[in-house]
Amino acid sequence: MKRESYYESDADKVNHFYFAHLFNENNRAHFHNSVEMVVVVKGEFFVCANGEKKTLHAGDVFFADSYVTHIYKSTPETELYVMVISDSYQKNFQSIYEGVFPMFMESKEDGNCLLIKACAFFSGEWQNCNLLMRTGFVNWVLGYLADRYPPETKKKSDKSYFIVNVLKYIEDNYDKNISVAEIASKFGYSPNHFSMLFNKYINLSFRTYLNRYRVQQVMKKIKEDPGMGIGKACELCGFNSPNTYYRALHEFDNFDF
Repeated sequence: MKRESYYESDADKVNHFYFAHLFNENNRAHFHNSVEMVVVVKGEFFVCANGEKKTLHAGDVFFADSYVTHIYKSTPETELYVMVISDSYQKNFQSIYEGVFPMFMESKEDGNCLLIKACAFFSGEWQNCNLLMRTGFVNWVLGYLADRYPPETKKKSDKSYFIVNVLKYIEDNYDKNISVAEIASKFGYSPNHFSMLFNKYINLSFRTYLNRYRVQQVMKKIKEDPGMGIGKACELCGFNSPNTYYRALHEFDNFDF
Protein backbone atom coordinates (compact mmCIF):
# COMPACT_ATOMS: atom_id res chain seq x y z
CA MET A 1 0.00 0.00 0.00
CA LYS A 2 2.24 2.83 -1.27
CA ARG A 3 0.85 6.31 -0.80
CA GLU A 4 1.62 9.34 -2.95
CA SER A 5 0.73 11.87 -0.27
CA TYR A 6 2.05 12.14 3.27
CA TYR A 7 -1.07 13.94 4.48
CA GLU A 8 -3.91 11.60 3.50
CA SER A 9 -6.80 13.99 3.05
CA ASP A 10 -9.05 11.23 1.67
CA ALA A 11 -8.85 9.50 5.04
CA ASP A 12 -10.49 12.52 6.67
CA LYS A 13 -13.68 12.46 4.66
CA VAL A 14 -16.97 11.83 6.48
CA ASN A 15 -17.70 8.12 6.96
CA HIS A 16 -14.30 7.12 5.60
CA PHE A 17 -13.47 3.52 6.46
CA TYR A 18 -10.51 1.57 5.09
CA PHE A 19 -9.89 -2.08 5.87
CA ALA A 20 -7.17 -4.25 4.35
CA HIS A 21 -5.56 -7.65 4.77
CA LEU A 22 -1.91 -6.99 3.92
CA PHE A 23 1.38 -8.83 3.66
CA ASN A 24 4.91 -7.41 3.89
CA GLU A 25 3.59 -3.88 4.43
CA ASN A 26 6.03 -0.97 4.05
CA ASN A 27 4.83 2.61 4.27
CA ARG A 28 6.52 5.99 4.33
CA ALA A 29 5.65 8.69 6.84
CA HIS A 30 1.98 9.67 6.72
CA PHE A 31 -0.74 11.11 8.94
CA HIS A 32 -4.46 11.97 8.97
CA ASN A 33 -7.23 13.01 11.32
CA SER A 34 -8.75 9.51 11.25
CA VAL A 35 -7.35 6.94 13.65
CA GLU A 36 -5.42 3.97 12.28
CA MET A 37 -5.09 0.49 13.77
CA VAL A 38 -2.85 -2.39 12.75
CA VAL A 39 -3.41 -5.91 14.05
CA VAL A 40 -0.37 -8.15 13.58
CA VAL A 41 -1.20 -11.75 12.62
CA LYS A 42 2.33 -13.05 12.14
CA GLY A 43 5.87 -11.91 11.43
CA GLU A 44 7.58 -8.74 12.63
CA PHE A 45 6.11 -5.27 12.16
CA PHE A 46 8.39 -2.27 12.70
CA VAL A 47 6.78 1.06 13.57
CA CYS A 48 8.11 4.57 14.08
CA ALA A 49 5.33 6.83 15.42
CA ASN A 50 5.81 10.32 16.82
CA GLY A 51 9.47 9.50 17.32
CA GLU A 52 8.86 6.22 19.20
CA LYS A 53 10.14 3.01 17.63
CA LYS A 54 8.77 -0.45 18.33
CA THR A 55 8.86 -3.96 16.88
CA LEU A 56 5.46 -5.70 17.07
CA HIS A 57 4.72 -9.42 16.79
CA ALA A 58 1.70 -11.71 16.38
CA GLY A 59 -1.28 -10.54 18.44
CA ASP A 60 0.12 -7.05 19.03
CA VAL A 61 -1.90 -3.98 18.01
CA PHE A 62 -0.65 -0.57 16.90
CA PHE A 63 -2.92 2.45 17.34
CA ALA A 64 -2.23 5.84 15.72
CA ASP A 65 -4.40 8.63 17.07
CA SER A 66 -5.36 11.68 15.00
CA TYR A 67 -2.38 13.41 13.35
CA VAL A 68 0.17 10.97 14.73
CA THR A 69 2.86 10.66 12.05
CA HIS A 70 3.75 7.01 11.51
CA ILE A 71 6.04 4.87 9.37
CA TYR A 72 5.88 1.12 8.75
CA LYS A 73 8.21 -1.64 7.70
CA SER A 74 7.76 -5.40 7.95
CA THR A 75 9.44 -8.68 7.08
CA PRO A 76 8.37 -10.66 3.96
CA GLU A 77 6.34 -13.13 5.99
CA THR A 78 4.45 -10.46 7.95
CA GLU A 79 0.63 -10.58 7.82
CA LEU A 80 -1.53 -7.69 9.03
CA TYR A 81 -5.00 -6.22 9.22
CA VAL A 82 -5.08 -2.44 8.81
CA MET A 83 -8.02 -0.17 9.59
CA VAL A 84 -8.35 3.59 9.05
CA ILE A 85 -11.45 4.90 10.81
CA SER A 86 -12.85 8.41 10.51
CA ASP A 87 -14.29 10.28 13.47
CA SER A 88 -17.89 9.59 12.44
CA TYR A 89 -17.46 5.89 13.34
CA GLN A 90 -16.13 6.66 16.82
CA LYS A 91 -19.09 8.54 18.32
CA ASN A 92 -20.33 5.67 20.51
CA PHE A 93 -16.83 5.00 21.80
CA GLN A 94 -16.22 8.69 22.53
CA SER A 95 -19.52 8.97 24.40
CA ILE A 96 -18.51 6.17 26.79
CA TYR A 97 -14.72 6.50 27.15
CA GLU A 98 -12.43 9.43 27.70
CA GLY A 99 -8.94 9.29 26.30
CA VAL A 100 -7.31 7.13 23.64
CA PHE A 101 -5.77 3.69 23.39
CA PRO A 102 -2.07 3.14 24.10
CA MET A 103 -0.03 3.47 20.93
CA PHE A 104 1.42 -0.03 21.32
CA MET A 105 -0.81 -2.79 22.74
CA GLU A 106 1.08 -6.01 23.40
CA SER A 107 -0.58 -9.35 22.79
CA LYS A 108 -2.49 -11.04 25.63
CA GLU A 109 -1.97 -14.70 26.57
CA ASP A 110 -4.59 -15.77 24.04
CA GLY A 111 -2.82 -13.84 21.28
CA ASN A 112 -5.89 -11.65 20.78
CA CYS A 113 -7.18 -14.55 18.69
CA LEU A 114 -10.82 -13.40 18.84
CA LEU A 115 -9.86 -10.02 17.39
CA ILE A 116 -7.85 -11.68 14.62
CA LYS A 117 -10.73 -14.05 13.80
CA ALA A 118 -13.17 -11.12 13.62
CA CYS A 119 -10.82 -9.26 11.28
CA ALA A 120 -10.40 -12.35 9.11
CA PHE A 121 -14.16 -12.67 8.70
CA PHE A 122 -14.81 -8.99 8.10
CA SER A 123 -11.93 -8.52 5.63
CA GLY A 124 -13.80 -10.58 3.04
CA GLU A 125 -17.12 -8.84 3.62
CA TRP A 126 -16.54 -5.18 4.45
CA GLN A 127 -16.88 -3.76 0.94
CA ASN A 128 -20.38 -5.24 0.73
CA CYS A 129 -21.39 -3.88 4.15
CA ASN A 130 -23.54 -0.79 4.58
CA LEU A 131 -22.74 2.09 6.93
CA LEU A 132 -24.61 0.55 9.86
CA MET A 133 -22.82 -2.79 9.50
CA ARG A 134 -19.42 -1.12 9.31
CA THR A 135 -20.25 0.98 12.37
CA GLY A 136 -21.23 -2.20 14.23
CA PHE A 137 -17.88 -3.81 13.41
CA VAL A 138 -15.95 -0.71 14.48
CA ASN A 139 -17.91 -0.57 17.75
CA TRP A 140 -17.08 -4.23 18.41
CA VAL A 141 -13.35 -3.71 17.75
CA LEU A 142 -13.17 -0.58 19.91
CA GLY A 143 -15.16 -2.26 22.69
CA TYR A 144 -12.93 -5.36 22.57
CA LEU A 145 -9.79 -3.23 22.83
CA ALA A 146 -11.26 -1.01 25.58
CA ASP A 147 -11.87 -4.08 27.78
CA ARG A 148 -8.29 -5.24 27.35
CA TYR A 149 -6.37 -1.99 27.03
CA PRO A 150 -8.17 0.76 28.97
CA PRO A 151 -8.02 4.11 27.15
CA GLU A 152 -5.47 6.55 28.54
CA THR A 153 -5.66 10.31 29.02
CA LYS A 154 -4.72 11.92 25.75
CA LYS A 155 -1.28 13.48 25.92
CA LYS A 156 -0.90 16.83 24.24
CA SER A 157 2.32 17.08 22.27
CA ASP A 158 3.36 20.27 20.55
CA LYS A 159 6.08 18.25 18.86
CA SER A 160 3.61 15.95 17.09
CA TYR A 161 1.73 18.95 15.69
CA PHE A 162 5.08 20.48 14.78
CA ILE A 163 5.94 17.60 12.47
CA VAL A 164 2.45 17.55 10.94
CA ASN A 165 2.77 21.26 10.15
CA VAL A 166 6.24 20.74 8.69
CA LEU A 167 5.02 17.96 6.40
CA LYS A 168 2.10 20.09 5.24
CA TYR A 169 4.50 22.96 4.57
CA ILE A 170 6.68 20.67 2.44
CA GLU A 171 3.65 19.56 0.42
CA ASP A 172 2.75 23.18 -0.26
CA ASN A 173 6.29 24.36 -1.06
CA TYR A 174 8.24 21.36 -2.42
CA ASP A 175 8.63 23.12 -5.80
CA LYS A 176 10.58 25.98 -4.17
CA ASN A 177 14.19 26.12 -3.02
CA ILE A 178 13.67 25.14 0.64
CA SER A 179 16.71 25.09 2.95
CA VAL A 180 17.00 23.60 6.42
CA ALA A 181 17.92 27.02 7.82
CA GLU A 182 14.86 28.64 6.24
CA ILE A 183 12.31 26.07 7.41
CA ALA A 184 13.90 25.80 10.88
CA SER A 185 13.60 29.56 11.32
CA LYS A 186 9.99 29.48 10.14
CA PHE A 187 9.07 26.99 12.88
CA GLY A 188 11.18 28.63 15.58
CA TYR A 189 14.11 26.22 15.84
CA SER A 190 17.83 26.31 15.23
CA PRO A 191 18.88 24.30 12.14
CA ASN A 192 20.55 21.62 14.27
CA HIS A 193 17.60 21.18 16.62
CA PHE A 194 15.14 21.16 13.72
CA SER A 195 17.17 18.49 11.92
CA MET A 196 17.31 16.37 15.08
CA LEU A 197 13.53 16.58 15.61
CA PHE A 198 12.74 15.89 11.96
CA ASN A 199 14.96 12.82 11.89
CA LYS A 200 13.45 11.56 15.15
CA TYR A 201 9.87 11.73 13.88
CA ILE A 202 10.37 10.80 10.22
CA ASN A 203 13.46 8.56 10.48
CA LEU A 204 14.95 10.42 7.50
CA SER A 205 16.95 13.60 7.11
CA PHE A 206 14.99 16.64 5.98
CA ARG A 207 16.80 16.76 2.61
CA THR A 208 16.23 13.06 1.92
CA TYR A 209 12.54 13.34 2.76
CA LEU A 210 12.13 16.45 0.59
CA ASN A 211 13.84 14.84 -2.39
CA ARG A 212 11.77 11.67 -2.08
CA TYR A 213 8.60 13.72 -1.99
CA ARG A 214 9.77 15.61 -5.08
CA VAL A 215 10.50 12.29 -6.84
CA GLN A 216 6.90 11.21 -6.24
CA GLN A 217 5.62 14.48 -7.67
CA VAL A 218 7.79 14.14 -10.80
CA MET A 219 6.40 10.62 -11.33
CA LYS A 220 2.88 11.93 -10.85
CA LYS A 221 3.31 14.76 -13.38
CA ILE A 222 4.81 12.41 -16.01
CA LYS A 223 1.93 9.98 -15.47
CA GLU A 224 -0.66 12.75 -15.83
CA ASP A 225 1.06 14.24 -18.89
CA PRO A 226 3.20 11.63 -20.72
CA GLY A 227 4.27 14.29 -23.21
CA MET A 228 5.97 16.37 -20.53
CA GLY A 229 9.74 16.10 -20.70
CA ILE A 230 11.66 14.94 -17.65
CA GLY A 231 13.53 18.24 -17.54
CA LYS A 232 10.31 20.25 -17.31
CA ALA A 233 8.83 17.92 -14.68
CA CYS A 234 11.99 18.21 -12.59
CA GLU A 235 11.91 22.00 -12.83
CA LEU A 236 8.27 22.12 -11.72
CA CYS A 237 9.01 19.88 -8.73
CA GLY A 238 12.01 21.73 -7.29
CA PHE A 239 14.93 19.80 -8.78
CA ASN A 240 17.63 22.01 -10.29
CA SER A 241 18.55 19.39 -12.90
CA PRO A 242 17.53 15.91 -14.16
CA ASN A 243 20.79 14.53 -12.71
CA THR A 244 19.71 15.62 -9.22
CA TYR A 245 16.38 13.89 -9.81
CA TYR A 246 18.01 10.65 -10.92
CA ARG A 247 20.26 10.58 -7.86
CA ALA A 248 17.21 11.08 -5.63
CA LEU A 249 15.32 8.43 -7.61
CA HIS A 250 18.11 5.93 -6.96
CA GLU A 251 17.86 6.60 -3.22
CA PHE A 252 14.05 6.43 -3.42
CA ASP A 253 14.17 2.97 -5.06
CA ASN A 254 16.50 1.77 -2.31
CA PHE A 255 14.23 3.07 0.46
CA ASP A 256 14.75 1.52 3.88
CA PHE A 257 13.04 2.13 7.20
